[in-house]
Parts: sequence; structure tokens; C-alpha cells
Amino acid sequence: MSQDYISPDISNPSAGSPIVECPDRNQLLGHYLRQEDPVCRAFLQLGANPPDFEAVRLFFPYVRELCVCLAPRKWSSVSDCQFFAYIAGHDLGCRHPELQEAILPGEEGAGAKRRLKVLHECAQGEQLNQRGLNLAFDAVAESYRPKHDRVDVNALACALLLKSARAGYAASTVALTDPAVCELLHEPGKPFRRRFPATLEQALVAAPWRTHESGWLALPPHPLLRVAREIYPDGSLEGKTVLGFLEEHLQLLGVKSERDCPTGELDLLDWVAAGLAFGRRLKREQPQLVADILKECAGRRLETSRSVIRQVTGKAGKLKPLNLIRPLLEWYGEVHQRGELPFYGQRLGRVGALADFAVWIPWVHEGKEAA
Repeated sequence: MSQDYISPDISNPSAGSPIVECPDRNQLLGHYLRQEDPVCRAFLQLGANPPDFEAVRLFFPYVRELCVCLAPRKWSSVSDCQFFAYIAGHDLGCRHPELQEAILPGEEGAGAKRRLKVLHECAQGEQLNQRGLNLAFDAVAESYRPKHDRVDVNALACALLLKSARAGYAASTVALTDPAVCELLHEPGKPFRRRFPATLEQALVAAPWRTHESGWLALPPHPLLRVAREIYPDGSLEGKTVLGFLEEHLQLLGVKSERDCPTGELDLLDWVAAGLAFGRRLKREQPQLVADILKECAGRRLETSRSVIRQVTGKAGKLKPLNLIRPLLEWYGEVHQRGELPFYGQRLGRVGALADFAVWIPWVHEGKEAA
């Protein structure tokens, strides 16, 4: 396999991090491609078809993140994966319409517009907003449900993901110049990403454009960091500071693998305790940094944070992890529309949100902290 397949960074010394810092190029590339994972492998194999090569390269980060976050691998989940593939393609098109020839070469543009019309029909005539897309992909997944064991389910699911991502890309690019297709869309050309309350969904749909813009070598090494960064405005001092804490704590915990992170109910107590300790230490040792972060967040965002922290700490009574954990979980469930968190990526999102909240408590808590 060519080293250009997914990562231009490795074969182009001028792009991304210097190659001399990489101990083993093939090992790094193999870690990124995850060919031991049957879903990643099936998606990559679609790139053997030359017209699909660039689209596979650009949308692979979405599929990889799905796999790393251990999204459910059953046919009933395929429609959700198609939905987010569509959004990932749509938001990549919003940011990078110049990739049109790579993603929709030849007749693919016309084919993608036809798929948008089919999705509209499957949505029972509704516009292709979130509800319409959910209806459409439910119908599409059901129509492709394997009827016997001879079907290569991974290959079939990955082909559907690629078509969905291309349809989404077309919705924010070529469809905008076609009135007959554009009228089927909801708020055409406007990114979807920030419409999702949970950071996992935001991270999934942002994976293609983030990887395209930064190169995969620049990606944070652990999915907790990739999910948690969606909490913060890009390039913010707040994000840099709290993500630095999360990375430091992962190292203290001895985390070695992308699939290794304490996310259980009892583990949350440790994350909250560590966040409180970090927030207190920063306020004590680097008060100007904390002041700069508060200034950066000034306005509605800071006032909302103060209000929510007052509510949570009021319910807790004491600023101790055992007292804070229940009101924190209640807050998370309400804001992020989460009940049970059946898979790893969702639990990573909760860890990031609760740890961030804990860091903020010492910064804005009014009154003396109870011991």
C-alpha cells in the first residue's frame, strides 16, 4: 500500500511534524490506519477503486473515530452512523468546497445529487433537516439489511457510509447551485456541528476537516482529548489549559492506549477530584492565567458558567467529589441529553465535561470553600 494512501504527512517531509521525530514510519502509519479493525479495513479497501481513493482518504478519520470510540456494531446502528457520515461530509464541504473534484469526481457529483433526492423521498417529503435525515437513513438502512449470512456486512455498511458522506458533501457544495435539489435541504451551507449538544457527536463530524487541516500526526493522541476539545472555542486559552490538564492526568493514570481510559462511575470521582485540585493549584500558583481565561470567557459564556456552578455547588453543599458527583451527573444528563451511556466514546464525553466543570469550580465559586 502506498504511504500516500491516507497520510500525505508521512510521505511529504514538508508537511506536518518533522519525520525525523517519528521512530518508525510504518508503525505510526499502521497505528493510524488500524487495519486490524475489520471496519477500518473494509472502508480502506473501498479506496482500491481509483474514483473513490480521495474520498476514502478524506472520510476515513470519521470511520476511524467511530471504531476507536467503540460505537455499536450491529445493523440497527447503521442508520445513525450514516446520519453522522452525512453531517461529516456536509461540514467538510462547508469548510473546504475546493475538495469537490477529489470527493465527487466525474459523475459522482450528479450521483450524489440523485441520492439527495432519494433521501428526500425516504424522508416522506420532509426537508433534509435532522428529523428528515433520521427518517431517510432509517429507511435506507432497513432496505439494505442483509438477508443472509453470505453478505459481507462490514463492506456493505462501509459502502453506505461513503455514499452518505458524499451526499452530505454534495449538500453543502454542488447542490447549492441546483435549485431543484437546494430546496430539499434545510439551511443549506450552514454547518451542523454545533447543533449537537454532546461533544462526541461534534468530534465525529469534525474528524474529517480537522484531519485535513492539521494532518493526522497533529491529532491529540487520545480520544478523550479529541472529544473534550469540542467543549472549547478553537485556539482558546481555556481549551489549551484544561486539555493540558486532561493529558497530564492520563499520563498519571498510566494510560497507554486509545481504548484505555477510566470512565466508570467510580472513576468519575477521581476525575472530579483531580479537576478540583488542578483548578485550585492554578488559581493559587498562576492567578494571572486564571484571570486571562475568565477575561477570554467574559460575557454570556462566563455568566452562564457562574450560574450553573452556583446551582450544582448549591445542591452539593460541600465542594467534595462525593457531594458533587450526583448533581454533576444530573447536570450532564440534562444538558447533554444523555441517560445511559452504553459505549466508550459517550463515556469519554462525560469524563471531559465533568472534569472541565470541576476545574472551573475553584475559579468562580463564590464564598469560602468547605473543607
